This record gives sequence, C-alpha cells and structure tokens, in this order.
Amino acid sequence: MAEGTLKVRVTTSNALLPLHGVPVVISRDDGNGKRTLLAVKTTDQNGDIPPLKVETPSLSESQSSGQGELPFTQLIITADAPGYYRIEVDDAQVFPDTTSIQNLELLPSSTDPNLREEDERFSIQPQNL
Repeated sequence: MAEGTLKVRVTTSNALLPLHGVPVVISRDDGNGKRTLLAVKTTDQNGDIPPLKVETPSLSESQSSGQGELPFTQLIITADAPGYYRIEVDDAQVFPDTTSIQNLELLPSSTDPNLREEDERFSIQPQNL
C-alpha cells in the first residue's frame, strides 16, 4: 500500500468566496452500504481543510492494468454549512504519491421555509486508465 494526499476547498458557488468553519466529512464506502469515517476536518479562513493522508494502492499496482483493483482510493466527501445546501461528492479519487484537490462550491439555501431544500450530490466516474 501507498499514500496519497487529499486537499479540499469549500467556497460559495456564486462568488467563489472561501467559507470558514465548515465541517468536512471524509469517509469510504465499504461496499455493503456501510461507510468508514476517515476524518472530520474544519475549513480555515481560506476555505481549506488541512491536507489528509489517505491509504491508496501502491504506485506499481496503479500502473498495471487488469489486476481487478482500482488504481486509486475512492472517498465520499461531504460539507454542510448553515445557510447553504449540503453537498456530497461520491467516489472522489486519490492516487498514490499524488495530491488530489476537491473543490466544493456550496449553493446558498432558500430563506423561504415553504421551499424544499435538497442536497447536492455528485458522483465521480472512475477513470478509464
């Protein structure tokens, strides 16, 4: 096994202004609908969380085809801030010996209590390597 690094930045969607104090949850899907919590980090004044080291397949495995294992680790990244819709990114990819950057742009939520608020959810498709 090897290690990759995940960086996450949280901003407002319209102006791309950094959001401070937003909890960001990083987890992994264990396959049976269960998630393993890897970390909960809070954004700083720049909207960034501290870099997170993540276990990944080894670099040699990631460069070989046909081994059946994905050459990267897939994560679920969630951010939820008051006044904004919750956002979740499924299958964010972290490669060995690489820094992966995930930008999360939060949409302001409606102030009308009669409108139904829905989360934003994105799924990243595996790369064809």
